[in-house]
Amino acid sequence: MMTKLVFVIFIFLLTSCWGETSTVVTASNDSYPSHEIKESNVENRIYFCEYCGKKFHSIKDLATNLCKRHPDGAYNGRHKLYEGRTKKFYECVYCGKDAKSIADLTANKCKYSPIGGSHRPRL
Repeated sequence: MMTKLVFVIFIFLLTSCWGETSTVVTASNDSYPSHEIKESNVENRIYFCEYCGKKFHSIKDLATNLCKRHPDGAYNGRHKLYEGRTKKFYECVYCGKDAKSIADLTANKCKYSPIGGSHRPRL
């Protein structure tokens, strides 16, 4: 009878120590682990080309493909990352024309562009 009681107490102490250790680790880390946050933000991130407004899910894809509205000519250069924030309306740097998307804005030529190219979105 005494050995069973000692065994039960030993098991209780052993399991309670494991629970405390994991609780202490979890309690010391109030927020989610940083790698989980980074992964979820990366999955939902969309990148735009400044020249044509095309959407990409990775910077690698954006940087490796050729752009049809590149200033040097159609498909003579790579896409350029739009570094501004996502907005409701995008405004041209040269003339002030606005559009709902970068693709809509850059679809037409801007008569005030110094190189005679398309509209360029303001950052």
